[in-house]
Amino acid sequence: SRWLLVFDNVEDAEHLEQYRPKSGNGSILITTRKPNIGYELTNKALVVGPFSPEEGTKFVLELATWQNNAESDTQSAAELNKKLGGLPLGITQMVALMRAKAVSLQVFLILYEQNKKEWHGFVRRGSRHVEYKEDLSTFEYYLSPHERQGAFGIASKLLYEAFPKGFFVQTYEDYWAAGQPYIEHVVALNERYLREESDLAQYRPMAEFAKLISHTGTCVLAGTRVIGQIAN
Repeated sequence: SRWLLVFDNVEDAEHLEQYRPKSGNGSILITTRKPNIGYELTNKALVVGPFSPEEGTKFVLELATWQNNAESDTQSAAELNKKLGGLPLGITQMVALMRAKAVSLQVFLILYEQNKKEWHGFVRRGSRHVEYKEDLSTFEYYLSPHERQGAFGIASKLLYEAFPKGFFVQTYEDYWAAGQPYIEHVVALNERYLREESDLAQYRPMAEFAKLISHTGTCVLAGTRVIGQIAN
């Protein structure tokens, strides 16, 4: 079967070497802000420029729509696109913040104009609504409840399948070493499950999620015993 592998926001071409498939019936998509990387790693580079006023306005309106409530303020959408230079990433980040604050486009424009530096500072500091490192929660606000639950289920199953099972490992040291790389991802997934926000329905756990939490607890217990043995 065919596959698609995406490397997003690549900063260093050398970092991809150990992950790039050498063969197979698939395609690789690389996004980067460095043109030289795009031309170096791909057979065909596509430069993504700023949106036109019409494209940017439409993009803002699409992102500002959620829970079947259409944002019809075309004038404010056009103004926000203009202020952000039509840059897709900038628009995505600012609209994510706008939705997190639960304000309209018109109100957000006023707040943005009062202190642009502060709003962009949220992005640089890693606000939880625009921090990709955590769990792509920027896009969480653009999914329907059904799509969000589906993504949560897939993430739980993938992590459960990848997480080492204690009965296959001989020693505490081996179990802790094998499971440690996955723990931060399990913690992030569990935080999304435990989180309570008025505009997002809580996730429904499934069997794989419960088993994953159990295995993680066992792995952490093994880690504490390893640390205790070192201390003694």
